[in-house]
Amino acid sequence: MATPFERQSFTELKMIDEFRTRHKFSILFNKSASKPIVDDELPSTRALVGPVRTNLDFGETSEASKPIFDFNNSDGKHGALHATVEHCEKNSGLRFARTLFLTTLARDENYLDGVWLGQDPDNQAASEQGLLNQANAQTLFNCYQALISAFDTATEQYLQGQISQNDLLGFASFQAYNQ
Repeated sequence: MATPFERQSFTELKMIDEFRTRHKFSILFNKSASKPIVDDELPSTRALVGPVRTNLDFGETSEASKPIFDFNNSDGKHGALHATVEHCEKNSGLRFARTLFLTTLARDENYLDGVWLGQDPDNQAASEQGLLNQANAQTLFNCYQALISAFDTATEQYLQGQISQNDLLGFASFQAYNQ
């Protein structure tokens, strides 16, 4: 297992080594079984860090050479608050995407006091940008919490017969999912 200091030097590609190996084996299995390799237009297995990278099209892959740490302060001030991991297996129905938060809002809870990602003393003090990033992370947490709550409520109402599939089709996001 890598130390926190070693993990910050990983690339997006290194984060998903195990998943990429499974993906490659599933393609090899299809070739060995003489099955045609069909482009299902699903994304390749990938990890993407930060707001610019996580909004990339499905055709884009993980960064192979840039360390994850470099995604912090990518525009000179804003740190990456989240990453996404996407995985699709070609021979099964297994597909998932997960968001990973790269912050715990630890300063508010005094969690990890005295633990730093770098050894430079100048980077170990609270900064205005760090406090702004913390506020942005809290907003991102709240958005995900609202999304999960809305999904739970809609699912419960649908299962109890309070809303129908036609009611759900009124939402553009559900229409795209239902195709």
